[in-house]
Amino acid sequence: MTEKLLQMIQAKGYFNQHKKILVAVSGGADSMSLLHFLYNHQKDLDIQLGIAHVNHKQRQESEYEEDYLRHWAKEHKIPFHYSAFSGKFSENAARTFRYDFFKQIMKEADYSALVTAHHADDQAETIFMRLLRGSRLRHLSGICDVRSFGTGQIIRPFLHIPKAQLPITFHFEDKSNSSLAYLRNRIRLTYIPTLSQENPKFKEHLCLLADEIALMGKALEELTKDITITDLSVFQQQTDAVQYLLIQSYLESFPDLQLPKGQFNQLMSYLRKKLQEKCY
Repeated sequence: MTEKLLQMIQAKGYFNQHKKILVAVSGGADSMSLLHFLYNHQKDLDIQLGIAHVNHKQRQESEYEEDYLRHWAKEHKIPFHYSAFSGKFSENAARTFRYDFFKQIMKEADYSALVTAHHADDQAETIFMRLLRGSRLRHLSGICDVRSFGTGQIIRPFLHIPKAQLPITFHFEDKSNSSLAYLRNRIRLTYIPTLSQENPKFKEHLCLLADEIALMGKALEELTKDITITDLSVFQQQTDAVQYLLIQSYLESFPDLQLPKGQFNQLMSYLRKKLQEKCY
């Protein structure tokens, strides 16, 4: 399986444009699998590794995990970049802190790519979570395997691989992963296993749904690329359905502007009202 995984990653060309890559390593099963895989295949992929680790200071074991990773990196002659979380802890705050730190290290140490260990099970869980939260169709396309990030790209080479097929290596167990206090854990441990009893390929179908929605999104971009959305006369000529999707696409260029569905619908109503008034 490891050889097939290497061939798949080479065929995808994930690292063709990258020499120095920063690997996000928590110490858990997924990130340690990624770290060992990339370390063992540095020559095959023609890459140089660096490790980025954030100690969230939420568990006693985190100090030991940090120490282990620091010594592992030293033993294997790999740069080790570290930060400790500060501020009021929450899942969102921790994620923001991590990714801000990764961007900083990429810029300071000249890494062109951040690599994370997200896999197909993570993708299925993300799609299911967004369904539960009522996300728009375009956001059900899930996690991208490659996208712009910081001064380069973020790459998820395991994204199309089920967790059960990842290489097994030494790792630390985070007891919080079994707590049902977190929505993602409930999805992973309860909701998806229950639905998989009805359809054993439920996770696979969620990922295929995400792929199909992503293809539809790309097709929409290609079909509307010649439409200048800021030209009201051109925008007005489109059907309500096309206007709806064009505004969604336009708002995606402002990532800090997160409009709930209610506010988005109000915006659409306002625009259409103004366009009607202009006609008169």
